[in-house]
Amino acid sequence: MKVVRKEIDVLCWFDQQGYPNPVRFRIIDETKSQQVIKIDKVVTREFEKLAGNKMFVFTCQCVIQEMLRTIVIKYELESCRWILFKY
Repeated sequence: MKVVRKEIDVLCWFDQQGYPNPVRFRIIDETKSQQVIKIDKVVTREFEKLAGNKMFVFTCQCVIQEMLRTIVIKYELESCRWILFKY
């Protein structure tokens, strides 16, 4: 996995406590083409606080180009932004 740190669009649902659960995300690559990737399984969900920024860190499994890959996405609580951190 390499660190990418790109902003992404995520479709998610929230449970009763207000925790997000990602379903799929859309990424725009260098050639400006969009790719929608479905998240098969959320392996871990952790809470992180870096320099005052509160974030949820999700380690997920998804199928990308017919290969099972592990990715890390982050959700910033203050700005409500999703970031693809490791890909």
